[in-house]
Amino acid sequence: MNEDIVNDVNLVMQQVYSDTKGTKDSEPDGEEEVIHVHHFPDARLIELPDGTILFKKSVLPETNIPIVDSTPKDSQKNQAPFVIAYLVVGIFIFLTISSILFQIYLLIHPPTTTIILMLKSQTVSLSASIRTGRVIPPITLSQSQSAPTTGRGHQDARAATGTIILYNGQLQSVTVPAGTVLTGNDGVQVETSQDAIIPALDSTANPPTVGQITVSAHAINPGARGNIPVYDISQPCCLTSVIAKNTDAFHGGQDERNFQTVTQADMNSLSTMLKTQLSASIQGALLAQLHSDEELQTPPCSPIITADHQIGQEAVLVKVTATETCSGVAYNQTALQNQATALLSSQAAKKLGSSYSLLGVIHMTIIQASVSHTTPIIAFTCTGTWIYTLSHTAQEHLKHLIAGKSKDQAVSILSHVPGIESASIDSVDDNQRLPKNPDQVIFQTFAGEV
Repeated sequence: MNEDIVNDVNLVMQQVYSDTKGTKDSEPDGEEEVIHVHHFPDARLIELPDGTILFKKSVLPETNIPIVDSTPKDSQKNQAPFVIAYLVVGIFIFLTISSILFQIYLLIHPPTTTIILMLKSQTVSLSASIRTGRVIPPITLSQSQSAPTTGRGHQDARAATGTIILYNGQLQSVTVPAGTVLTGNDGVQVETSQDAIIPALDSTANPPTVGQITVSAHAINPGARGNIPVYDISQPCCLTSVIAKNTDAFHGGQDERNFQTVTQADMNSLSTMLKTQLSASIQGALLAQLHSDEELQTPPCSPIITADHQIGQEAVLVKVTATETCSGVAYNQTALQNQATALLSSQAAKKLGSSYSLLGVIHMTIIQASVSHTTPIIAFTCTGTWIYTLSHTAQEHLKHLIAGKSKDQAVSILSHVPGIESASIDSVDDNQRLPKNPDQVIFQTFAGEV
């Protein structure tokens, strides 16, 4: 391809040379025109429509060729002083404007000194009673609960006892010794416990009267079987014409056994549970009778506890019943709080004077409620904190007193004010003075403790 371009260039050069030569021959003698022809290896020929032939340089691939600043170094050196001058003038203008703006800000917002004052406070307490509210009619509720007993009892076997009547049909008295054994119709044997001297038959009587005597006796074998019925013994015994009978049943005979009894713990457990349940029921019944703006206070009331068995008595189950009658006092909490606050404020004014004011609200605790002549009486205690008050006038007066003073002088003046406990000025050094303008002094007050 390069050879073709070279050939084309040569042809053009020859053409140009011919044209030039012809012109030269026709022109008069004069200076010779020199034509410089350069060889461009990377050029190509372009023929225009009018026949003109041009050389066009081929576009070469892009290369990373560094760009070198062609500005002379002497020119840069000449510009440096002007840059420094501009910078100095700019800084001067900035400082001037900043100073003017700062002066304007100080005129609009002058500097202030803040002084922290700890004001004295006092706690005032009061115990009192107030007639207020209404009485809720008494309510009576009962609840019962049964539970197995936990006590343990033991019973030894015991022989039954009774009496025997001995009848004598002889004309002379007879003696039946103690320990005489008699057998009843059911086979239970009893023996007499004492000697029996039976009177003789009274034949002179009309009709004749049989002699008789009553002696004590007991069953030979212990146990409930010895409790024989009436006339279980009715038979001749011992001697001729002597008859023995039991006209009363024997009793007291018992078998050996273990059994359950009621204990104090059984009673306490059931009583405690019933009291809790009954108290909740009473409270719910009384609350249901309150109005929307009322609170409930319940006077002291105690339940009555009864049981179907006594402590130590034999029983498998014990049933305990709790009965309670209780009324209530309905009152308005806001009204009571206001009355208590008025009473406490009156006492605080007498004790502290008018320079103290209540800080926050009082704290009230109701001790009890009682009813006297159908009017409720609520006993309570209340406590409040009163803080010394610096009025606006007093503050302005103090600002004028300490304006322009040193830190120590200002603190000394403020500390001698009766209601100020302490004063501190953190924004002022020891060797500085407070602003002369009282408006530039600000007080921040806090509650202290005496």
